[in-house]
Amino acid sequence: MEQIKEELEKILGTLIPKSYSYLKEDKKGEEKSCDCVVYFSDSDTYKKLLVLENRARDILNIEKESRKKSLYNLVNLVNTNRPSYRNIKFKVKHKYMTISDKTKCMNRIPALFDIYKKTQLKRAKEYIKDFVYNKKHGDKILFELSAELEEKEIAMTEILNNSSDYDLLISTANRKLVYPHYYCNFIDNEKGGKKGSEDFYLRSEVPNVILYTPLENDDDNFRPSATVLQFIKEGSEIFDKVYCKKKK
Repeated sequence: MEQIKEELEKILGTLIPKSYSYLKEDKKGEEKSCDCVVYFSDSDTYKKLLVLENRARDILNIEKESRKKSLYNLVNLVNTNRPSYRNIKFKVKHKYMTISDKTKCMNRIPALFDIYKKTQLKRAKEYIKDFVYNKKHGDKILFELSAELEEKEIAMTEILNNSSDYDLLISTANRKLVYPHYYCNFIDNEKGGKKGSEDFYLRSEVPNVILYTPLENDDDNFRPSATVLQFIKEGSEIFDKVYCKKKK
């Protein structure tokens, strides 16, 4: 995979990157600035990337039918079968996950609590290591956290053992989970070249490559207002792009 990585870097080196910044909440609940790097690629360059992807599949023994992406940890090939012909804008979406089915909730709650418990203990130990210099104070923090976690575990067990008395919901709606997207118009090659528009999901941890193939002489790409067209028709072009007309 090292050779694949080197060839990928060479290909990306022929493209001009654009960087988009946005705010994202980290695991500690604090907002931090993230950068999302996007490359716009022509079809020839994009084909080279697809060749690399297929070679990586062979190296990693990933079946062609599998949805797993062989270059997932290196690059995000955004719109392989839906080339963009007009790029609109970068934006950030706030999303959240919700599970309301009681059976699914009951199956997931124990595992979620285990993750929550380990995360809280890890954060507490990191905090003590970085900011607490008195061992007695550190022990007090861990004791109080352990007592709090025990109370939560008792409450969780009570709910699971008497689930008929409760409605359950798992949701991240009260958290700032944001995902970068790029909204653009595209041509769907899997549907006979049908035009459409969509938000394509981007990733901040790897470069994103958007297949961009602008259409020639396409009305959708060129939409001057009726006022502008009328001015050009009635006026005179003084020089490149500069028009004038006499007032009536």
